Amino acid sequence: MSTRLDHLIVTAPTLAEGIAAVEASLGVRMAAGGQHVLMGTHNGVLRLGPDEYLEVIAVDPAGHAQRPRWFGLSQRVLRPSLAHWALSCRDIDTWAANLGFAAEEVIPMQRGDFEWRISVTADGHLPEGGVVPSLIQWDAGGHPTERLPDAGCRLLALVLQHPTPALVQARLESVDFEDERLRVQHSEKPGLKALIATPKGERWLFGDGDA
Repeated sequence: MSTRLDHLIVTAPTLAEGIAAVEASLGVRMAAGGQHVLMGTHNGVLRLGPDEYLEVIAVDPAGHAQRPRWFGLSQRVLRPSLAHWALSCRDIDTWAANLGFAAEEVIPMQRGDFEWRISVTADGHLPEGGVVPSLIQWDAGGHPTERLPDAGCRLLALVLQHPTPALVQARLESVDFEDERLRVQHSEKPGLKALIATPKGERWLFGDGDA
């Protein structure tokens, strides 16, 4: 498979608020992440399996963004929400173009000794309301899940909602992405929902309900 699901992205007004919301929704504790100096953001993380995780990300009050922040975080975030997702690949320069990203929108990033490249729009907005994924290629430091405790959580289903489901499906096919857990549905507004197995049973993130 050319691409695979890498992680889910929850944006929040503050990191503490986002972590608290995820922990209350899933009944597990998140792990500390770190700072993204270029973006002026910081995160917390939750392992979802051997090579999948969930991150909560917010503006870092101690940081100073050197460009428009990713994942729409240059705009005011009203509440914690599942805003976006990312696919992992081994040739991001080739595959990012298939999702509509220009060459200069594949940027290098670093958090501690983790180094990666990721597709980020020039102004930081989320393509198709966050439903069309970003691409990420891990270059150094391994994968975050290798250092995270196993909280007993696994992704069971990811629902992508969009006014034009065929457009979303075509974008995913353009990067050879297939996953039996994925559902693409029609909706008036773009949105994402995630069903997660936890030690306390199956739960929709933030209680969004069956879709």
